[in-house]
Amino acid sequence: MIELLVSLVVLGIVIFPLINLYRHSGLLTAHAGHEVAALNYAREIIESIKCVDDSHTGVVQAIGDETITFEHRTSVDYDAYDDFYVAITGGGGSGQVRRVTGYDGGSRTATVDQPWDTPLPEVYESTYLLLAGFDQKYDFKISVVPGALNLKTVRAAVYYNVNDQLKDISLTTEKLMR
Repeated sequence: MIELLVSLVVLGIVIFPLINLYRHSGLLTAHAGHEVAALNYAREIIESIKCVDDSHTGVVQAIGDETITFEHRTSVDYDAYDDFYVAITGGGGSGQVRRVTGYDGGSRTATVDQPWDTPLPEVYESTYLLLAGFDQKYDFKISVVPGALNLKTVRAAVYYNVNDQLKDISLTTEKLMR
């Protein structure tokens, strides 16, 4: 009987840490899953930026609470940029990203899904980038800074939550942009 009792205690001492380790590894696996998903989303954004047409970049011509006016090189077709994302990539308001909900080709003005954060992007000093629409799985920011040899360094930062903690992951690339 004592041998049986001792063997059960030893078994409990061995099994309890293993159960705790199994539970902890499940939490780490879930965290890694979120991180990989955010990384893949950042990669999708970077690949979209690499393929962006020159007419989808420029200097902000005018700005309102929920509108932005693009350069003359953008499309004159109405609704041409619906469901695109517009990112302020430089100057005042840099890093802000909004989804286009309507586009007036005559005035080249887009309406965005939510107001711009203050301070508003500075007209004729802030630059923008239009990205073809894709499913927004996470919040993200895009920044563009001048690099060497007429290249721009583009950084896409993706924000995600794990256990009520805001985490971010970013990717950087270089692109020849005006």
